[in-house]
Amino acid sequence: MLMENVPALMRKHYGTTEPGKVKAMREKDSKIWGASFLAPGDTATSLPLPYYAPDKTLPPIPTAQEIEAAAKILANRNRSPPFSGVLVVRVHNVYAVKVGTTMRLFQEADNLVYLQQHPIKTPRVYALFSATGSNPFCDRDDVRARSQSMHYLVTDFLPGLTLDEDEWLQLDASVQTKLFEKLAAEVKLLRSVAPPDPAYYGSVDGRGYRPGMPFTKYRSTDTPGPFYSYEAFIDQVYRTFEVNAIGRLLKHPEDEIFPAMQLYSSIFFSEFGKATPSSREPKLTHMDITMGNIRFVPSAKSGIKHSEASMESLSARVNDYEVWLIDWETLSWLPAWAEVAALMTTLPRRYGGIDDFALSGVGKGIQPFPYSEAIFYQKCCEVFGGLI
Repeated sequence: MLMENVPALMRKHYGTTEPGKVKAMREKDSKIWGASFLAPGDTATSLPLPYYAPDKTLPPIPTAQEIEAAAKILANRNRSPPFSGVLVVRVHNVYAVKVGTTMRLFQEADNLVYLQQHPIKTPRVYALFSATGSNPFCDRDDVRARSQSMHYLVTDFLPGLTLDEDEWLQLDASVQTKLFEKLAAEVKLLRSVAPPDPAYYGSVDGRGYRPGMPFTKYRSTDTPGPFYSYEAFIDQVYRTFEVNAIGRLLKHPEDEIFPAMQLYSSIFFSEFGKATPSSREPKLTHMDITMGNIRFVPSAKSGIKHSEASMESLSARVNDYEVWLIDWETLSWLPAWAEVAALMTTLPRRYGGIDDFALSGVGKGIQPFPYSEAIFYQKCCEVFGGLI
């Protein structure tokens, strides 16, 4: 099928043909996605709030005031607040606390509690709560900022280290291979978790995808899914690309669709329709396996302390390290090819392109390897607009 002209697309998805109104609605959508990751009226979590699951063998769960005090210590060490608006603070040497105003913390807590039911290496959730009066991002006398509700996700602190891409590429290829094998094992384990229905595409709590999910991101007023067929999921992906295309086309005065957009639109459903049953199968998908979200953790038997974890130690004693994934906010059931499409963007790059060595390493945990659909999705992102 071919895309309609630009005014028709705007009317279809925004109810108006006036570019100024469409731009204003798109800006509003972006603000909502960035702030909350939820559609208006959607509930933040399926967990009872506040949520507490303390471990009697550990120190008491920290209060908002204790978390702020720990955050101020970090600030005094020249740690600036992150651009993501979420600060990660180590408290009592055993807890990692995520602090921020975003409701994405609630979704991550849901996902982690769900994963605790399965043998997948994930930090345990001890608490999820909100509070006013404490704010690690502002000065003590900033009354307005302190009246804002802050959200706190308290989990295990994972000893060890994370590496950036430059550090990763400095590791010997044999070390990288062993670590990829361990990562692939975790990915394989994750993908072995059965969905609630053989054709279910959605969040782990039975709800649809959050509006900011790249594959199905549509409008901030819409919670896409859940879907109970591959075809329904692909229909939503196409709607998302139409909305992405509008954003790209609004930058040009002509009303004509770009030729490349018409080409990929004409073959969109036939290409995704070629997917084999194994490529269509819903798999539990992390969606954000970047180097920053991979934690190399010394095994309990290794005797390696957190202060001793280093690139040198990792290289010399690679067998004594485990691979853990963190940042689980985008976890959901997606077609088997979706994780591959994401990995093409999130894994380390070489010479400006996809690192086939990295992709093949992690790909050992994704068999059969659905390359065709993943690469076609990536090309659609280039043509219509969109990021994973």
